[in-house]
Amino acid sequence: MDLKIVREEFSEITSIGSLSIDGEFFSYTLEDKDRGLDDSMDLAQLRSMKVPGKTAIPYGHYKVGITFSNRFQKDMIQIFAVPAFEGVRIHSGAKAEDTEGCPLVGSSKAKDAVHGGLVIMPKLFNAVKEALAVEEVYIEIAKAAMARKVMD
Repeated sequence: MDLKIVREEFSEITSIGSLSIDGEFFSYTLEDKDRGLDDSMDLAQLRSMKVPGKTAIPYGHYKVGITFSNRFQKDMIQIFAVPAFEGVRIHSGAKAEDTEGCPLVGSSKAKDAVHGGLVIMPKLFNAVKEALAVEEVYIEIAKAAMARKVMD
């Protein structure tokens, strides 16, 4: 299974995008501000550009799994080996305050927000869990060719 987040709209605090599964739209996403991090950068450069708790994960290609989260006390989708970040998970939430670098999912979007994550997240979790039983799962984080800055 291949997941892909395409960041499409950028503001001073968030990046709004879309999540697809094997090329098919699944949900909207909200991440912290895109600061131009890329997984090809060296660790020192990533750390110097990152604002802790307010930075989207680097563009790149990562392996995904399901692990137990001590913070949330349940099994969750985790994005592995994200340089300069720890414990990156895909989960529900609505706004930048609900994440510290993790992608949030929702069935609808608004300025600096996604909604409906509590409904869409179990569907994503189950799809990833089923796929992991038979194959590896990866996620690509990319920027839309026609990305736009959202004005206040």
